[in-house]
Amino acid sequence: MATSDKKTPVHSRKRTKELLQRLEEMGADPLKFAVDVMDGRELTTDHPFLKVLYNHLRPLRRAIKDDKEALRAMEELEDVAVKYLRNGHVPIEIRSRHALELLQYMYPKRKSVDHSGTIGMQLNPDSMSDEMLTRIMTGQATAEEMMAFLEGTEDAGAAN
Repeated sequence: MATSDKKTPVHSRKRTKELLQRLEEMGADPLKFAVDVMDGRELTTDHPFLKVLYNHLRPLRRAIKDDKEALRAMEELEDVAVKYLRNGHVPIEIRSRHALELLQYMYPKRKSVDHSGTIGMQLNPDSMSDEMLTRIMTGQATAEEMMAFLEGTEDAGAAN
């Protein structure tokens, strides 16, 4: 299978491109939709509490029908409830699911990396003399000294 530099299968890139093209043709923006749902700006269901509130407001309205100030306060309360509870109630389960989905785009899952093993040579700084470590760290060690150390004969060029 042909691959790109990132080792993504060509057919996978082609399918992704086709999907993005179809979404654009349909005018769909899944990311915007997911954010709207997460923020509670999408869906058209009322909050379940709104029905409970209306059931309690009916008898209260009848009881205070002659008190205009109390009726006005109740209507204000009802307006606030409708504003926050009608057409846009999104259960927390759905909001959190959308938030988690969006996080995957912001912080993609990474593959674990195994840092154990060697790179062909076993280097042990504990076996180096302080003089050799100092020469290496200060950039004073020559290539010959480095090779001599790697071959196990550190003293071969240390006198230079």
